[in-house]
This record gives sequence, structure tokens and C-alpha cells, in this order.
Amino acid sequence: IKNGGVLNFNAQTRTANVEIEINNRAGEYTGDLVFTLQFSNLGSVQAGAQSTATVTIQDNDHPLSFILGTYNVTGTSYFNGPTSTYMTFTKDAKDVTKVWIRNLFCNPGWDIASTALYGVVSTDKTTITIPLGQATEYTHSGASVYLFGCDAEMNVYDAGNIIVNIKDGGNTLEFADLGPALYIDGAGYVNVMLPGIVCTKAGN
Repeated sequence: IKNGGVLNFNAQTRTANVEIEINNRAGEYTGDLVFTLQFSNLGSVQAGAQSTATVTIQDNDHPLSFILGTYNVTGTSYFNGPTSTYMTFTKDAKDVTKVWIRNLFCNPGWDIASTALYGVVSTDKTTITIPLGQATEYTHSGASVYLFGCDAEMNVYDAGNIIVNIKDGGNTLEFADLGPALYIDGAGYVNVMLPGIVCTKAGN
């Protein structure tokens, strides 16, 4: 069906398809397209909550697409020593200069959507600046959870920025001067990563 139509079901035909035609504008970023399919006049079909479906067509020409995705991460934790984990970088819904980073704390136990923190990509796309002092949406036992930074001498900062260098066309990300530290009000530090974290894009 296109711009409205009819799907027919009977004892023999229990499934039917809705085809969506996508007009590709290669090299042009126009943003993701989100729309809802609404099924009406269902007759004897008991669709319940499935009478509507929300569809998102992702625009792959996002200007930061070269750094979006999952990275394999190696680094050193002050508490746990050598660490191998991952980080995931996703786009912001409105700001094409901003990325959201999950598992920035390098502790998969804290990888939930509401602990994502943001960074801003430079105009020349060579660095990501992650502001320190950001609080996550998530609170732990009612206490705020913050991003702090740690240098090689184990000095911890609650203001300033973590600078991530973008290398190899986005295949490698390096935390040069500061590592991320997970701080909880009233509880102290949960995980502290030293500088020198290297992120390699998964699949490379």
C-alpha cells in the first residue's frame, strides 16, 4: 500500500506487508524521518496495541557517522588494572556536533541509557570535547552520578574537559591527558580510568 490502502486477511492469508518507498538523497543530511502507521477499520481482526506502528528511517549521511557505533576499548583502571571493555557513540537528535557516549565509565555494569554523557566534536572533526562535571540522568540510591577526570598523577578534576583525539578517519579514538572517573555524591569514586584509553572501532 502507498499513501493509504487495504490489507486483506483471511484464514489462508494471515500476514500482509506494507512497503515503504525511500527516496535516497545520497550525501545530503536531512535528518531521520519518524512517522506512524495507523491501521483502521479492522473488522474482526483483534490487533489491540498493534494497530499502530512507529517507523524510523535513519539518515546515514549524518556528518558524524564516521565515529558513530561501538568501539573496543583498552585502558587501565586505578582499581582494577588493565581493562578491556567497549564504548558506544550515538548521535544527538537535534545537534549534529554532539555525540552521546555510553559506557564512558568503562564499567559495563553502568551501561544504561540514562548514564550516557555527551561530547562535542570540533569543526575540523579531529577531537571530541567531553565536559567534566556532567551529571547523568541516572541517580544511585538517590545520589547524583557525575563525570570527573583523572590525570596520570592521579589528580582528579571536577571541571574542565576530557579531550579525545580522533584518528584514522574515526577508527581510533585516544584519551590523551585525562581519563574518566565515576563519582557518586556521598559514596566517592566507583571507577577511575587513567589517561591513555584507546578505542578501536568494532569490526576493524
